[in-house]
This record gives sequence, C-alpha cells and structure tokens, in this order.
Amino acid sequence: MEEHPLVSVLINTRERPDTLLRCLESVLASDYPNLEVIVLDDCSVKHDVCARVKEKITDIRLRCIRSDTQLGVADGRNLLMASASGKYFVIIDDDATLDDKLTLKRIVDTFEKNPKLGILATKIINHRDVKYNFQVPFSKKEIRKDPEIVNRATKVSYYIGALHAISRDAYEKVGNYHSGLVFGGEELDFAYRAIKSGLEILYCPEAIAHHFPEKSVVSSGSKRGELYYYIRNRILLCYKHIPFPYILTYITFWTAFFGLQAVRELKLREFFTGLKDAITGLKKLKREPLSGEALEYAKKNYGRLWY
Repeated sequence: MEEHPLVSVLINTRERPDTLLRCLESVLASDYPNLEVIVLDDCSVKHDVCARVKEKITDIRLRCIRSDTQLGVADGRNLLMASASGKYFVIIDDDATLDDKLTLKRIVDTFEKNPKLGILATKIINHRDVKYNFQVPFSKKEIRKDPEIVNRATKVSYYIGALHAISRDAYEKVGNYHSGLVFGGEELDFAYRAIKSGLEILYCPEAIAHHFPEKSVVSSGSKRGELYYYIRNRILLCYKHIPFPYILTYITFWTAFFGLQAVRELKLREFFTGLKDAITGLKKLKREPLSGEALEYAKKNYGRLWY
C-alpha cells in the first residue's frame, strides 16, 4: 500500500465559472497531500472558463483544459481520465462540493484496503429548494425499509455520478465511458461493465458531497434535451445489459415513467424522438446481458433489475 498515492480530481464544466470556483475551493482545501486537479471546459461560448480560473486560483496543482467541440458528460470524462496521472480518479460535478478536508483521504484509504474495489460510490446530499435529501445507490423502497442503510458501508451495483471514484486499474480493465450515451445512464453502463469484469463497487457513507443541482451541461448548446437522452439511453442500456425476464418490466416501467414526465413538461416530441432513436439504435448494439457471477452480484447488492 502506498502511503499517499496520487489522486486526480476531475471536473467537467460548461458556461458556469462561478459554480466551478465553489467546487474548486472545496477540492483544493483538502488535506490530502498528493493531488492533481484537472478541469475540462466543455466548449463554453459565453465564458472563458480557463482564464477565469487562472485569474482566481494560482494553485500549481490545478490544470484547466478546453475542448473546442462540445463533448457531453461521457466523452468529457473520457478526456479527463485520459489526461490524468493518478492512481485514483475522483470525479465530481462542478455543481457539487466536498463535505470536508478529509473526504479524499477517506476515498483513498477505502481503495487501499479493498484490492477488488473498482468503483467507490459516495453519499451525496442533494440540496434543492432549500430542503435536501440523499442521492445514494439504493432504491427508495430499500431506504424506507432500512433508513440506516445510507450510513453503512456496503457493496452496491451502481453509483451516483455527482461524486464517485474509479481506480486506474478499473479504468484500464473496463474502458471508457460509453461516448454514444452523451448524457444520462453513463454511470449505469460503466457499473454493469465493471461488475461483468469481476470488480466490486462499494458504497462509502463517510465520503460525502453536497450537490446543488443546476441544469446539466448538455442543456446548453445541445440540440437534444435531457428527456431525450433519458428515455433513449434507458432503453439502449436495458437491451444491452438486462437479462430476461427483467427486461420486460424494466422497459415498461421506464417508458411509462418518462412518458408521464413528457406529458407534465409538454415535451412529447422530445420523448417520442428519443424513443424512436432508441429503437433504431438497437440494431447497432450488441446484447451482452448480465449472467452468472455478475447477475448474482447484482441480485445480492441492490442491483435494480426489475426497473
């Protein structure tokens, strides 16, 4: 075990330098001694994000890069990980902050003590409209049945992207985030592939982030809205990863869920376009459903197979 392996904190941002600076302040205040921070400006048009960062922060651990084409969440993370040198990648949304100075140390300690660990899921406190709740890798049903589950370290089958960590070994074994997804479902796809590779995902409640949700980076400058990607990607991921008989209830549930959302938000065209593109995309997608040990892992560790 290395005493202080290099940690790469990776942040994708677009058009919101003030939000980013709040995030960076929490990261750079960390007590962890071996740290690099890489920011990706995902083709901002209204702001020179890197210039603003350099103007406000002179910390030598910080590097800002820019893409001249909008990459989206998945490819943005891919570029960040390819640019990183750390043993561990800590990926945090620009509209989130670390809870305290010891968060990164807790993440590293957890990895170093668990050699089969590929991905670390964290406790995310979601601040929305003053009130807040948890974003954690458990269903609402599981939390109602056992409220203390959010305070226990346990193996899980997926993670929330606002703050998560991936070991370099896992990245090299699993590969990139699925670039075609652009936005929505990229964490779920990566989690399924990690499980199939024999890696474990651990929920660490001592690693905490505060999330102050803003519009996603895909909402700015993209021809497609969030709802389009949500319905399209859910169907594609279901077809790729979910085995029978779960696939039938899974598609039915999420089609109905996002269909109702489209009605409420008057976005039926966006919904049906996403649905159409999902069906078209199935022809290009190889089906690789969970089976054997991967399926057993998901069943035992809060995998959401029915929906």
